[in-house]
Amino acid sequence: MNAENLIKLVKSRLNKCADNKYREVHEKSIMVNAKKIIGARLPVINTLAAEVYREIQNLKIDEIFKLSDALISSGIYDVRKTGIEVILKAKKRFEKRHFVYVDRWVKEELEDWGDCDSLGNHLSAEFLFRFPELLPKILKWADSKKFIVRRAACVTFIVPGKKGMYLKEILGLSKKLMNDPHPLVLKGYGWALKEASKKHQKEVFDFVFVNRRIMPRTALRYAIEKMPEKLRKMAMGK
Repeated sequence: MNAENLIKLVKSRLNKCADNKYREVHEKSIMVNAKKIIGARLPVINTLAAEVYREIQNLKIDEIFKLSDALISSGIYDVRKTGIEVILKAKKRFEKRHFVYVDRWVKEELEDWGDCDSLGNHLSAEFLFRFPELLPKILKWADSKKFIVRRAACVTFIVPGKKGMYLKEILGLSKKLMNDPHPLVLKGYGWALKEASKKHQKEVFDFVFVNRRIMPRTALRYAIEKMPEKLRKMAMGK
């Protein structure tokens, strides 16, 4: 299967399952930054991704990346999400050199929180788990002028943070992006702090408490969401 035929197949399948009302809601209020949405629901995308991967799983990993790249670079939100789910199924075969794809997808293809979180929570996080020497490149995303790239830097640490990893980096990102102008970035680092607090409650609380007067409420509420009520009240105080 070549890339052109794969894109045609995926677009056709997604269009057949499109939900117009679902698409309209996403275009107007949920995925407002996505330029083109078909309107396929997530279970449809996941099922299709599994079918596509079954068809291509015996190819060399480089070929799987190329086909996934064609989907992710399609310019269509639903097709991009499908491509992300396809390549995730090959994660046991990832090599460090394949990170060039992830880096480019983050910088050039992501548009809104849905595709960003699928890639960050799972794909870039998987590379970080397996190749921790990639950490500086991921942290560099926080310097981008594009809000979605800055969010990708944050959400890459969601799963590692939940495991108690990279606390220093999560706190550093949060400090750096403290007053970011985009709400999705504020929610991104707030989410990372929340997950980190599950293993490092004291450290995260201390960070939030010290910065409570300058941390936007959007980020602060995310960060303290799972903390005891007493700590939440202290953090929300002036």
